[in-house]
Amino acid sequence: MNDDLKRACSCCGEEKEVSVAASSLGAFSFAYCADCLTAGVEPYGALVSYIACAGNYPDDINPRWLDFIKHNLEFYDKTEEQFKNDVKEANEEMNQHFRQMASQTKNQGIDF
Repeated sequence: MNDDLKRACSCCGEEKEVSVAASSLGAFSFAYCADCLTAGVEPYGALVSYIACAGNYPDDINPRWLDFIKHNLEFYDKTEEQFKNDVKEANEEMNQHFRQMASQTKNQGIDF
């Protein structure tokens, strides 16, 4: 394998030959090594962000996604409790960002 073709996989982080492919999480792509692409996993941070946008885990999550999430947690050796905390933290950061944006627009006289 040509070392010039190696890149960090977006999922496992290993320097391998990767393919850029569409994510099952939405309209964006990541670099997947063959192992991660075959395993059907997504980058952990992207999964956390995606679920955080949907609400609280697992209460607000479509049941069809729960097995997919558990599969990814097994891959990343994460517990559901760790994932819940990561989603909660992502929600808090997102809400803080939105509050900051809202206060900036209010201070500038912009009214949506």
